Amino acid sequence: MPADGMRGGSKRVMKCFPVLDEWSGTLRVIVLDETVTLEVLREHLNEGGNFIGVGSLRVQNNGIYGRFKVGDIKPVK
Repeated sequence: MPADGMRGGSKRVMKCFPVLDEWSGTLRVIVLDETVTLEVLREHLNEGGNFIGVGSLRVQNNGIYGRFKVGDIKPVK
C-alpha cells in the first residue's frame, strides 16, 4: 500500500487490513419524501452495496471488499 495513502505514490509499505467474511448491522434511514417507496429504497440500498460498499477497501475505492446486501426493511411511522 502507499505509505502516504495516496494512489500512485512512490513509497510503499506493507499494511494488514482485517477481513470480515460475514457481518451484519442495523441501519436507520429517515425518508422525508413520500414518493420514495420501500421498493425504491431497497433498490437504492442494494445498488449502493454493489457499487459503493463500506470500508477503506470498498468497491468505490477500487477494492474488492465492502459489498453488502439488504435484509429486512421494517417501516416505522
